[in-house]
Amino acid sequence: MDSGASSHMTCRLDLIQNPRCLKEPIPIRLGNEAVLFATHFGHVKLTSKIILKDVLYVEGLRKNLLSTTAACRTPGIEARQTGDEYKILFKGKPILRVKRTNGMFRFIPRGTANSEHLHLTIEDLHRVTGHANYNIVGDMIERKILPRPEEDGKTPSHCVTCSKGKLTRAPIPKTGSRTERQVWELIHSDLCGPMPITSLQGNKYMALYIDDRSNWTHVACIRSKSDQVGVLQGLISKLERQFGTATKTLRTDGGGRI
Repeated sequence: MDSGASSHMTCRLDLIQNPRCLKEPIPIRLGNEAVLFATHFGHVKLTSKIILKDVLYVEGLRKNLLSTTAACRTPGIEARQTGDEYKILFKGKPILRVKRTNGMFRFIPRGTANSEHLHLTIEDLHRVTGHANYNIVGDMIERKILPRPEEDGKTPSHCVTCSKGKLTRAPIPKTGSRTERQVWELIHSDLCGPMPITSLQGNKYMALYIDDRSNWTHVACIRSKSDQVGVLQGLISKLERQFGTATKTLRTDGGGRI
């Protein structure tokens, strides 16, 4: 039971008698700020004498919610809480009693087994046990630690959460492939500075250029960041004359210093 819910809600479409599709999905905001959407509505038979009207079907909802607010909209219906018991009364007479269990008011119909009133499936038991192996879940069911689920013997469906948890990453190569590039075709560059102490030549920055193929390194000391453009142009021209190879790519750390 939920006093904060504006409508009765269920996570099982098969519980709704003659479900009808809503013209537009209704957003449902949960206590953890997550948003789900109600797509269908209809009547749900709670007991042999109690039928809930206009129950919303909300896919992804973890529990069925009986709204005391919606119940009290019916003339003659009122809800009262006394200690660990919630009562739904009609014209002053109790028609439904719900006791607190593990901090929640859960309605348990009389004469039904645990798995029936909870509507648990083998997938539900797999999730509530922390995604335990299905063989372990089955053993717990046989030892009556867990209730017997609906459609007992059904092949469990694929668990997306377990698959994501078992994903592995392909190993990262220790060395890169440099055989496809020519010398000075790809240059790695970085800029260091300003230095706390200016050199005798008045330089405060250091520009570094490394060839991807040969690891040949060129270091240039410059006075300001804007001087790096001229240094780079002169270096590329020198390399093209010396090696006959055009520089195609300059790779930096994206610092925006050039």
